[in-house]
Amino acid sequence: MGNKTIQTPNLDRLAGEGVLFRNAFVTASVCSVSRAAILTGMYPCSRGSGDLVAMVTPKNPDLTYPAVLRAAGYETGMKLFDYWGADRLHGNYWHEANCPFVTNDGRKSKEQIQCTCPPKGSDPRVGSVGMRHPVHFDRDIIPIKAKQFIDGRNREKPFFLAIAFRGPKDPWSDFPADIAGLYRSNSLVIPATATEADAKGQPAFLRASMASDYGLSLVKNPGKLANEIRKNYRLVSTIDQTVGKLRKFLAGQGLDTNTIIVFTSDNGHFYGEHGFWGKWLPYEESLRVPLIVYDPRLAKNQQGKTRDPMILNIDLAPTFLSWAGLNIPSEMQGRSFEPLVCGETIPWRKDFYHEFTWTADEKIVPSEGIRSE
Repeated sequence: MGNKTIQTPNLDRLAGEGVLFRNAFVTASVCSVSRAAILTGMYPCSRGSGDLVAMVTPKNPDLTYPAVLRAAGYETGMKLFDYWGADRLHGNYWHEANCPFVTNDGRKSKEQIQCTCPPKGSDPRVGSVGMRHPVHFDRDIIPIKAKQFIDGRNREKPFFLAIAFRGPKDPWSDFPADIAGLYRSNSLVIPATATEADAKGQPAFLRASMASDYGLSLVKNPGKLANEIRKNYRLVSTIDQTVGKLRKFLAGQGLDTNTIIVFTSDNGHFYGEHGFWGKWLPYEESLRVPLIVYDPRLAKNQQGKTRDPMILNIDLAPTFLSWAGLNIPSEMQGRSFEPLVCGETIPWRKDFYHEFTWTADEKIVPSEGIRSE
């Protein structure tokens, strides 16, 4: 938001026609734990502490939002759903067009979805070397899967489709080749805290953690840092193109006037700020995520608005259920922000709890914190 360099016309349009939440956060700054919070509407500590498997595994899958929606008659796309089109583990940006992962129908043979592309045994792969007809996950495969789900759905049912982009994530150079020219000539603004002085002012136990050596090397070389940021921008611009494709497809199906669209992310990322690289910590760069809600039912005078209340990823599940007119399970710890989308003024949180208590990796320091207004 507010970036003068990066080009995201489709996301800009989505925000201009919807509602932009300026203070959206995650309750754990790491991908898998954050996605579990989205599924369950619950803080990570409610599932377990210290052990990553416990933190990402719902204690009762029937109380996750997709299961509740499905039980209420929704056709659902992604995990715990009627249709599954996602990769395993971290997945890869590039696949052969005839790879089982790409061609799998997502319904009848959900388990037969393993990638067979070269080089085998590499996860994640870098690039598309050895592939004859490579297709890009974010730009090519996601639209294929979305169309497959929409075309094959039961048209007597309402639907919910969850789409998980792979980017912006390593390998950072795995954007489509025709995107490579973007931002090449731009002089980028380096974050104000991406300095050697700021890095050396961090506590010693943090300086020894995560990918801090790499982060420090970047702040010592602003040109190298700028190139890493350019890669990130290219991956985001790829996502932006796909957002445009998906909206065009919905319109072509006549679904654009009664389908709510939510755009968000599972965590933020350091790009040299404080001399860090990675995520995990309760700093703003890791905590903050985008949140745009497009609801075609909104009155014209409510479109293009911004909202300031603090929204958390655990608020998504109860909001989805609220939109569907369903009861929110008492186990969900988030709150529906549906009234805030509509511009209502209601009592709301003033602070929240962030945690990442995984102890299996000695290079990632466990952390807890309170983020207030």
